[in-house]
Order: sequence, then C-alpha cells, then structure tokens
Amino acid sequence: MTFLRLGVVFIIVGLNWPSVVLGIGKIPYVTAVPIQKSRLSQYISKKAVYSGDNLYTVQLDRSLVEDKNVNEEVDLVQIGFDHRDLIKGRVIKRFFSKTIQTVVIKPLQLLTGTGVVQANLNLESDQNVFKVPLNSLRNARGLVGSIYVVDPLTDIVVKKDVRILGFDGPNILIQGESVSDSYWVVVSGFHKVVSGRKVRISSNPF
Repeated sequence: MTFLRLGVVFIIVGLNWPSVVLGIGKIPYVTAVPIQKSRLSQYISKKAVYSGDNLYTVQLDRSLVEDKNVNEEVDLVQIGFDHRDLIKGRVIKRFFSKTIQTVVIKPLQLLTGTGVVQANLNLESDQNVFKVPLNSLRNARGLVGSIYVVDPLTDIVVKKDVRILGFDGPNILIQGESVSDSYWVVVSGFHKVVSGRKVRISSNPF
C-alpha cells in the first residue's frame, strides 16, 4: 500500500476507495433462526346425523373447508339428558357438491346411549404456512408486515412482505410470496441489514 501526500491531501493507492469510506467490505453478523413449516388448524363442531350401519354424516359448507383437509381422526360426543360420552371416530368417505362437503364418520366403538351426537373436526390448511418468532416481524400494520430472510446458500438477506395468520406461543403463523422453510429469518441485528446484501448468520438468539 502506498501513501502519496499532495499538499494536505492523502491518496491511498491499492484500496477500493468507496469500500474504505462506506465500510462495504465488512459483512455484518445478524442473528437468525430457521423458518419452520407449519399448518393452520381450525376446530369446528357440527351435529352428526346417524345414517345406518353405525355410520354418521356431517355436512360442511364448501367455503369453510376450502384449501383445508379434514383430519381422519374425529372426536364424537354423545350428549344426553344425564350423560356426555366421548369416543373416537374415523373419517371413511367424503362427498363433494358445489356447495357442500359431506363427511362420513365411523365410530371406533358402538354408541349405545341416546342423545345428540356432535362431531369435533380438525381442519388443516393445504396452503403454505410458516412459523417464525414474533420478534422477526417488522413494520407490522394490522395483519400485514415484513420479515428479513437469509438464503443460507448465498448468505444474501432479502425483505419479504407477509400476511399474519395467527399466533402459536412466542411465534406467529405467516404466509408470503417466495417464503420457504429453506430460508432463515433474522431476529436481531436489523440495523445492520440491507436487503440484497450479504450477511453472516449467528444462530444463537441470546
């Protein structure tokens, strides 16, 4: 490296001058954790109607189950005047029309009492849903916000807009275009982050 003095001006030879001035040559450390794939669940209760041969049917609005699967295992509750019996059932068939989905349930043991039978169904979304720590969310406005994701193959950080679907303990459930569980999400060090630039990942959140 050569220093040339011209009057009061120093010229540094052999260095990229913008890198010296802006500190671009330094790749910052950020704390990040892996994005987790998740499912958005919804529990509903519907009256189950006896249809013969120890089978019960439940009718669901198609708009309710759009982009969702009904789990195979179902809780059946028989509610009588002086009793409330809970048994397990299994979904064995589904029928679809333009507006209705009919679910056929077989109890895993015989219902011998009398009273109304209620089916408690767990619906899970087929859409891409991901779980990230709450403190990764930036610029939250109602049910939208943004996160910074890091591709571990390139170490490049990118800002992603996301939609907030719900909460899971200290985490939030989100959806967002091009969000993937192959990425990591930044949880601290945001003041060092410039979207499109490289970072170094520290996986210790403390």
